Amino acid sequence: PETSRIREVAGATRATPKAASPSSAGVVEDAERVHALASEGRFGEALVLCDELLAATPNESSLVLARGSTLFEWGRYREALPWLERAAALGSDNFNLHLRAGWTCMWSSSAEAAEPWMRKATEVNDREWTGHFALATSLRGQGRLDDAVAAFERALEVAPGNLHCLAQL
Repeated sequence: PETSRIREVAGATRATPKAASPSSAGVVEDAERVHALASEGRFGEALVLCDELLAATPNESSLVLARGSTLFEWGRYREALPWLERAAALGSDNFNLHLRAGWTCMWSSSAEAAEPWMRKATEVNDREWTGHFALATSLRGQGRLDDAVAAFERALEVAPGNLHCLAQL
């Protein structure tokens, strides 16, 4: 009963119910609709919509990433990680994917498991301080303090005066 109510509400949020579009523009639009619901805190509705879209296109990396990101934002880290890993395996390669997968590992398994994801995030976008901060956090969690300080300092180069980084040094 609750699932059908969520589906009903999720359907009502869309102007016109529509299936996943085969065009890449349509898929991007579909993923954006999922992200929009999640950003409003409507995580259940976002997952229902995403699952409906994935039923039509199960290997669409942007939808797989949208599902993993929604679970991450909802704080369901152990559920999010397999979806984020799958998105990467399907070819997604963006900063937020790697950063979320890294934090998911930090919070649900280990700093060591997080490090490769954090490194990849900094490779994808070297100008974003949060990637360097996340990498530093995973290195500190492994007891690699000199490496962590260097990563925090890199984050400060990108975002001078950042209080989050300064507080960690």
